Amino acid sequence: MGLFWCHPLVLPQFEQLISDNGYRLLARRLEANRIPNFENLPVPRAAVQIVEAHQHLAATESVVTGIHARQPSARIIVLAERFNDPMAFAVLRLGVKGLLTYSEALRALPQAVETVITGGLWVGRSLLSRFVDAALCTVPLKVYATGLEGLTRRERQVLEAVLENLSNKEIARRLQMSVRTAKFHVSNLLVKHGVRRRADLLFRALQSTGPHGTHGVSAA
Repeated sequence: MGLFWCHPLVLPQFEQLISDNGYRLLARRLEANRIPNFENLPVPRAAVQIVEAHQHLAATESVVTGIHARQPSARIIVLAERFNDPMAFAVLRLGVKGLLTYSEALRALPQAVETVITGGLWVGRSLLSRFVDAALCTVPLKVYATGLEGLTRRERQVLEAVLENLSNKEIARRLQMSVRTAKFHVSNLLVKHGVRRRADLLFRALQSTGPHGTHGVSAA
């Protein structure tokens, strides 16, 4: 597991936490007030990379994009003292899979790591909901290319409705079917896309419209 850290207290705390749960930690120190130069910064080979947020968002974005450029399949978790919406939304758009405050990480980091390793997303429900709502106001969601594979015509229609954030009742009304049938189609879509909740499907589509297009999410 990789760790990119700035604060002097982060490394000893998380070395102990990670080692207690059977992981090996490969740490890289970042300058707190400087955007890192990834040409001179080795990125450890790891399925999960943990990034401590810089005080400047641009620096955090640089670390995330630098890791993705070197290791596109890496799952990234960002740590911060707290997350405001602009910061959280920005890194989620870059394909980050987990957001944890320091206090949350001390009690739940191992669970978060297991979740993102298996393709899930570790983000608080309230924050995820705000992210989806904000993105729906600004990004016209269409059925993304990978979302069409293996779907019937009816399932495509239901998927388009889900991406418009319609409820099962609204989907049933639009497509002239029973609510039970609408719920059945939505459940099938979740299974086919490997996610558990409607918000996960929305999040997957939203990330596919961004610069890194990562897939396979499941809310924490």
